Amino acid sequence: MQSLVIRVKPGGQHVIWHPKQFKGGKNYQANLELRNYLASVEVLLVDEAHKSTADKWAEVLKACKGASYRYAFSATPTGVTKARDWSLEGYTGPILDRTITTPELVERGLSTKTTVKLVKYTDAEPPHEDLEDWDTCRRKYIDQNQARNQAIRVLVERETSQGKRVCIFVSLVERHGKLLAKVLKDLHPSALYGSASNDMRIASLEEFKGQPGQVLITTLLKEGINL
Repeated sequence: MQSLVIRVKPGGQHVIWHPKQFKGGKNYQANLELRNYLASVEVLLVDEAHKSTADKWAEVLKACKGASYRYAFSATPTGVTKARDWSLEGYTGPILDRTITTPELVERGLSTKTTVKLVKYTDAEPPHEDLEDWDTCRRKYIDQNQARNQAIRVLVERETSQGKRVCIFVSLVERHGKLLAKVLKDLHPSALYGSASNDMRIASLEEFKGQPGQVLITTLLKEGINL
């Protein structure tokens, strides 16, 4: 669940590095070992490849100098900027003509069909033309909007009463995630934020998957998850 480089050794042992070790300093020896290992890699597999143009992972890809075979996987490989598209092709090669669409993945049982519903609610103080800055608007009309959060509660109650699990994605922990947790307190929601350790993340996911009617509030799990 973190950006790591994992090297599995014979006998089941493995060594884990973090890309930040490229910065050197007190981690110079680990940095050198990591670079030497990456230079020896012959086949490179990159998942969620659209993120590989980020600085720290670009360093990892550039360090794999001996990787003649490169395979990159992404549902959204191109389209953000031309510069990013060119960088991705430079690191992993040209994009293949054959693509797999979301409907095809759903039909094969490898992805979930998504249904989007728009929910109307009555706001006690609807937005007006003289809007403040974006941060103030977000806090007032989204994160700390009582009418909106109560509308979320009604939806959660309805779904959990049918034995469905509900996962609520938020961007801000203190301002929105913990506030929703209070609104949903009697439904006993679990929380999973970026500060959680790997063990805590795994435990939270297992608990969420284990029983019907579970509620999870999280800033994570936005892609590449199997629930």
